[in-house]
Amino acid sequence: MSTGETESPFAYFFTITDPGPVELCLDGPDGSDIGLVLTRLDPAGSTPVATAPSAGSDKTLTYSGPIAAYQALVTGVTGGGSYTLGLNLP
Repeated sequence: MSTGETESPFAYFFTITDPGPVELCLDGPDGSDIGLVLTRLDPAGSTPVATAPSAGSDKTLTYSGPIAAYQALVTGVTGGGSYTLGLNLP
């Protein structure tokens, strides 16, 4: 999906158009602790729907939800550097 830096939160937007699970995979720099949060967007704002568990630089998040617009938030908790975020849609 994208590559970026973890110095501040980054938002990546996408739309789920078919029912089924969505998988986000984050590969961060060694020694870092990066956060990954998935939020659903609607006219009233955004609602967090899933958070990747555990500390560390590599995360996987799977979510099954309604057809809607979403954003994946990548935050640099500790450390920093380049990361890669992958997205698998149904």
